[in-house]
Amino acid sequence: MLSLLNRRVAAWSVGLCLMTSMPANAGLLPERVEKAAQERIAAGTYQTLVFGVVDGDKSEVVAFGKLDDGRAPDGDTIYELGSVTKTFTATLLARAVLSGRVTLDTPVAQLLPDFKIPSRGGKEITLGDLGTQHSGLPRMPSNFLPRDLANPYADYDAAKLRAFLAGHRLPRDPGAVYEYSNLGFGLLGYALAQLEHTTLSEQV
Repeated sequence: MLSLLNRRVAAWSVGLCLMTSMPANAGLLPERVEKAAQERIAAGTYQTLVFGVVDGDKSEVVAFGKLDDGRAPDGDTIYELGSVTKTFTATLLARAVLSGRVTLDTPVAQLLPDFKIPSRGGKEITLGDLGTQHSGLPRMPSNFLPRDLANPYADYDAAKLRAFLAGHRLPRDPGAVYEYSNLGFGLLGYALAQLEHTTLSEQV
Protein backbone atom coordinates (compact mmCIF):
# COMPACT_ATOMS: atom_id res chain seq x y z
CA MET A 1 0.00 0.00 0.00
CA LEU A 2 1.35 3.38 -1.00
CA SER A 3 -0.50 5.39 1.63
CA LEU A 4 2.46 7.65 2.37
CA LEU A 5 0.53 10.87 2.23
CA ASN A 6 -2.47 10.13 4.37
CA ARG A 7 -1.27 7.64 6.93
CA ARG A 8 -3.21 7.48 10.15
CA VAL A 9 -0.86 7.49 13.13
CA ALA A 10 -1.06 8.42 16.77
CA ALA A 11 -0.92 12.19 17.14
CA TRP A 12 1.96 12.05 19.56
CA SER A 13 4.07 9.80 17.38
CA VAL A 14 5.60 12.75 15.53
CA GLY A 15 9.03 12.79 17.11
CA LEU A 16 7.65 11.48 20.39
CA CYS A 17 7.43 7.75 19.79
CA LEU A 18 9.26 6.90 22.99
CA MET A 19 7.14 9.10 25.17
CA THR A 20 5.08 7.68 28.03
CA SER A 21 2.03 9.36 29.52
CA MET A 22 2.19 11.21 32.81
CA PRO A 23 -0.56 12.99 34.72
CA ALA A 24 -1.48 16.39 33.34
CA ASN A 25 -0.62 17.97 36.69
CA ALA A 26 3.05 17.35 35.96
CA GLY A 27 2.86 20.80 34.41
CA LEU A 28 5.21 20.39 31.46
CA LEU A 29 2.92 22.07 28.96
CA PRO A 30 3.57 25.84 28.96
CA GLU A 31 0.66 27.86 30.31
CA ARG A 32 0.46 29.97 27.14
CA VAL A 33 0.09 26.84 25.01
CA GLU A 34 -2.60 25.46 27.30
CA LYS A 35 -4.49 28.75 27.14
CA ALA A 36 -4.24 28.89 23.34
CA ALA A 37 -5.48 25.31 23.08
CA GLN A 38 -8.45 25.96 25.35
CA GLU A 39 -9.37 29.07 23.34
CA ARG A 40 -9.30 27.17 20.05
CA ILE A 41 -11.40 24.34 21.43
CA ALA A 42 -13.92 26.80 22.84
CA ALA A 43 -14.11 28.67 19.52
CA GLY A 44 -14.69 25.44 17.61
CA THR A 45 -11.53 25.87 15.58
CA TYR A 46 -10.51 22.33 16.54
CA GLN A 47 -12.57 19.54 18.01
CA THR A 48 -9.63 18.04 19.87
CA LEU A 49 -5.96 18.78 20.45
CA VAL A 50 -3.31 16.47 21.89
CA PHE A 51 0.15 17.64 22.96
CA GLY A 52 3.11 15.46 23.79
CA VAL A 53 5.78 17.17 25.86
CA VAL A 54 9.24 15.81 26.70
CA ASP A 55 11.62 17.58 29.07
CA GLY A 56 14.68 15.51 29.92
CA ASP A 57 13.45 12.31 31.54
CA LYS A 58 9.98 13.74 32.17
CA SER A 59 7.09 13.54 29.72
CA GLU A 60 3.37 13.99 29.57
CA VAL A 61 0.39 13.95 27.25
CA VAL A 62 -2.12 16.77 27.61
CA ALA A 63 -5.42 16.61 25.71
CA PHE A 64 -8.25 19.03 25.08
CA GLY A 65 -11.77 18.66 23.69
CA LYS A 66 -14.03 15.65 23.16
CA LEU A 67 -14.18 12.97 20.48
CA ASP A 68 -17.41 12.22 18.63
CA ASP A 69 -18.30 9.56 21.19
CA GLY A 70 -17.83 12.01 24.07
CA ARG A 71 -14.56 10.53 25.29
CA ALA A 72 -11.51 12.68 25.87
CA PRO A 73 -8.60 12.09 23.45
CA ASP A 74 -5.29 10.80 24.76
CA GLY A 75 -1.83 9.78 23.59
CA ASP A 76 -3.23 6.80 21.70
CA THR A 77 -5.87 8.73 19.76
CA ILE A 78 -5.47 8.27 16.01
CA TYR A 79 -5.32 11.36 13.77
CA GLU A 80 -4.95 11.77 10.04
CA LEU A 81 -1.77 13.74 9.55
CA GLY A 82 -1.84 14.14 5.78
CA SER A 83 1.19 15.93 4.35
CA VAL A 84 2.97 16.11 7.69
CA THR A 85 4.18 12.64 6.69
CA LYS A 86 6.31 14.29 4.00
CA THR A 87 8.69 15.29 6.79
CA PHE A 88 9.14 11.61 7.60
CA THR A 89 10.02 10.89 3.98
CA ALA A 90 12.45 13.82 3.85
CA THR A 91 14.13 12.50 6.99
CA LEU A 92 14.56 9.09 5.36
CA LEU A 93 16.10 10.77 2.32
CA ALA A 94 18.51 12.74 4.50
CA ARG A 95 19.48 9.56 6.34
CA ALA A 96 20.14 7.72 3.06
CA VAL A 97 22.26 10.61 1.77
CA LEU A 98 24.27 10.93 5.00
CA SER A 99 24.95 7.19 4.98
CA GLY A 100 26.41 7.52 1.49
CA ARG A 101 23.98 5.07 -0.08
CA VAL A 102 22.54 7.71 -2.42
CA THR A 103 23.00 11.39 -3.27
CA LEU A 104 20.44 14.05 -4.10
CA ASP A 105 21.57 13.66 -7.71
CA THR A 106 20.78 9.94 -7.79
CA PRO A 107 18.11 9.29 -10.47
CA VAL A 108 15.02 7.72 -8.92
CA ALA A 109 15.08 5.23 -11.81
CA GLN A 110 18.25 3.77 -10.29
CA LEU A 111 16.26 2.67 -7.23
CA LEU A 112 13.32 1.39 -9.30
CA PRO A 113 14.74 -0.63 -12.20
CA ASP A 114 11.35 -2.22 -12.91
CA PHE A 115 9.73 1.19 -13.44
CA LYS A 116 9.74 3.35 -16.54
CA ILE A 117 10.40 6.78 -15.02
CA PRO A 118 9.64 9.70 -17.36
CA SER A 119 12.46 12.05 -18.31
CA ARG A 120 12.71 15.13 -20.50
CA GLY A 121 15.40 17.13 -22.25
CA GLY A 122 17.95 14.46 -21.42
CA LYS A 123 17.35 15.03 -17.72
CA GLU A 124 16.23 12.32 -15.34
CA ILE A 125 14.17 12.88 -12.19
CA THR A 126 16.52 12.75 -9.22
CA LEU A 127 15.84 12.12 -5.55
CA GLY A 128 16.63 15.79 -4.96
CA ASP A 129 14.06 16.84 -7.57
CA LEU A 130 11.41 14.80 -5.77
CA GLY A 131 12.41 16.09 -2.34
CA THR A 132 12.33 19.74 -3.41
CA GLN A 133 9.15 19.47 -5.51
CA HIS A 134 10.98 20.05 -8.82
CA SER A 135 10.30 16.71 -10.48
CA GLY A 136 7.88 17.98 -13.14
CA LEU A 137 5.32 15.42 -11.97
CA PRO A 138 1.73 16.58 -11.38
CA ARG A 139 0.14 16.99 -7.97
CA MET A 140 -1.81 13.75 -8.38
CA PRO A 141 -1.69 10.91 -10.93
CA SER A 142 -4.53 10.71 -13.44
CA ASN A 143 -5.31 7.13 -12.40
CA PHE A 144 -5.95 8.15 -8.79
CA LEU A 145 -9.57 7.06 -8.34
CA PRO A 146 -10.06 6.15 -4.67
CA ARG A 147 -12.84 3.78 -3.66
CA ASP A 148 -12.96 5.26 -0.15
CA LEU A 149 -12.68 9.04 0.10
CA ALA A 150 -12.16 8.75 3.85
CA ASN A 151 -8.92 6.84 3.19
CA PRO A 152 -8.13 7.80 -0.41
CA TYR A 153 -4.60 6.43 -0.71
CA ALA A 154 -5.41 2.98 0.65
CA ASP A 155 -5.94 1.38 -2.75
CA TYR A 156 -3.29 3.26 -4.72
CA ASP A 157 -0.55 0.66 -4.94
CA ALA A 158 2.79 0.17 -6.69
CA ALA A 159 1.15 -1.34 -9.77
CA LYS A 160 -0.95 1.79 -10.31
CA LEU A 161 2.06 4.01 -9.70
CA ARG A 162 4.11 2.03 -12.22
CA ALA A 163 1.32 2.19 -14.80
CA PHE A 164 0.91 5.95 -14.48
CA LEU A 165 4.62 6.72 -14.73
CA ALA A 166 5.05 4.46 -17.77
CA GLY A 167 2.56 6.50 -19.77
CA HIS A 168 3.25 10.00 -18.43
CA ARG A 169 5.03 12.73 -20.38
CA LEU A 170 6.66 15.50 -18.39
CA PRO A 171 5.53 19.02 -19.37
CA ARG A 172 8.93 20.48 -18.42
CA ASP A 173 12.45 19.37 -17.60
CA PRO A 174 13.05 17.95 -14.13
CA GLY A 175 14.57 20.60 -11.90
CA ALA A 176 13.18 23.52 -13.91
CA VAL A 177 10.16 24.68 -11.92
CA TYR A 178 8.70 24.16 -8.47
CA GLU A 179 5.36 22.33 -8.50
CA TYR A 180 3.89 20.73 -5.38
CA SER A 181 3.37 17.04 -6.01
CA ASN A 182 1.87 14.47 -3.68
CA LEU A 183 2.68 11.97 -6.41
CA GLY A 184 6.34 12.97 -6.38
CA PHE A 185 6.70 12.52 -2.64
CA GLY A 186 4.84 9.24 -2.79
CA LEU A 187 7.29 8.09 -5.44
CA LEU A 188 10.22 9.24 -3.28
CA GLY A 189 8.94 7.32 -0.28
CA TYR A 190 8.36 4.18 -2.31
CA ALA A 191 11.83 4.39 -3.86
CA LEU A 192 13.51 4.82 -0.47
CA ALA A 193 11.60 1.83 0.86
CA GLN A 194 12.86 -0.23 -2.06
CA LEU A 195 16.39 0.91 -1.28
CA GLU A 196 16.01 -0.58 2.20
CA HIS A 197 14.14 -3.67 0.94
CA THR A 198 11.23 -2.88 3.20
CA THR A 199 8.06 -0.78 3.30
CA LEU A 200 7.75 2.88 4.14
CA SER A 201 5.58 2.21 7.19
CA GLU A 202 8.25 -0.10 8.64
CA GLN A 203 10.89 2.61 8.22
CA VAL A 204 8.99 5.37 9.97
